[in-house]
Amino acid sequence: MNTFQINAYKSIKSPKVDSTIPITDWFTLIKNSSYSDLITKARLGNLDYDKTKGSLPCVTYNFVFDGYKTNENIITSTGLIYIDIDNPTFDINKLDTSKVHSYYRSFGGKGYAVLVKVSGVTLNNFDSTYASVTNELGLIEYVDIQAAKATQFNVLSFDSNIFINDNAYTFSSVVAPPSMVIRKKEKAYTLDRGAEYKPLRFDDANEIPVEGLYTVNWDGWDNIKCFMLRNPIGMNRNKMLLSYCANLVYLNPDITPKKTYDILETVNQKSCETPVEDRQLWRVVESIHKYHKDGTLKPIYFRKKRKIVFNPTAKLNKDEKLGVCRNENAKHKTELSKDKLYGIIESWDFPKYGSVTQRKVYGNFPISKKTVEKYWSQFRALVDMLNRPMKS
Repeated sequence: MNTFQINAYKSIKSPKVDSTIPITDWFTLIKNSSYSDLITKARLGNLDYDKTKGSLPCVTYNFVFDGYKTNENIITSTGLIYIDIDNPTFDINKLDTSKVHSYYRSFGGKGYAVLVKVSGVTLNNFDSTYASVTNELGLIEYVDIQAAKATQFNVLSFDSNIFINDNAYTFSSVVAPPSMVIRKKEKAYTLDRGAEYKPLRFDDANEIPVEGLYTVNWDGWDNIKCFMLRNPIGMNRNKMLLSYCANLVYLNPDITPKKTYDILETVNQKSCETPVEDRQLWRVVESIHKYHKDGTLKPIYFRKKRKIVFNPTAKLNKDEKLGVCRNENAKHKTELSKDKLYGIIESWDFPKYGSVTQRKVYGNFPISKKTVEKYWSQFRALVDMLNRPMKS
């Protein structure tokens, strides 16, 4: 019998590995532990659900990590893949248990945690393997897509009837184009215990009406976006995290504190030279959700206005969008140059400069010779008309 080794953590608030334990020890805790009464009370609503969940120990089933739970710190696969079933329409009796190592009631008591044996899993093939396994088990329509990630936490639960099959079938890893379950990752659950899909928003671009492929407004639209800097910062970390979190919650009013934390944790790791401590990260999340609950949460507008917006239904790839932006910017620059030249000619000071000529234009005003010569022919009639009274 293979005794799988998994990382354990003090709580979902701490991605620092606390220990590495045999999975059999964790299963024993699920059957009954000193936390079982707390979990039961949280399920019944007699204790704060999110607070209780956030205080319990947890594990990562998919990979073993070096010190800290991040993709970059993966050491090896555990030999398992964890599948989170959070859909109330799922019937556990239809699950092919010959292909399942274990399943048990989730923390909330309404869903299930399902574990399967898989060989050869790496970070690179995790998504495609997950898709293949869930498809073969007939679980595509029931999985919590947001839990389908290499670093997914699993909080301690209570199920005295936990199912364990040491002789379960072992799936093989798959390197293939992701199937439907992976494509569904563009959608997210709105509630930790709900099963309704709703896309997460990271900007408000979809609120701008667009006819055709795209629309242009050089005055610009104010825009709200969850913005991450390209390079990690060493200062103003808290300000950046507060800004990102405020816009995330503003754009997604149904998002839970736990889901907010999961996203902000990734931002913290990628955008901060030294990530802030988990306690501070939770303080940010709790502060923003308090403003949201009080009805006082305001978005933080991005410093640059949005000037070109693409129709979300337009089938344009990144290069095609860049091409549109280059062309529109070139046309706009041309119009600005023409407007500038026209403004100089139209307001010409004849007593001071005499007749209008190209040399006098670029010699006395902040406009390049190249620009004047390029567009002069388009203003020749206007120049001739203005110069005519000067001729005797």
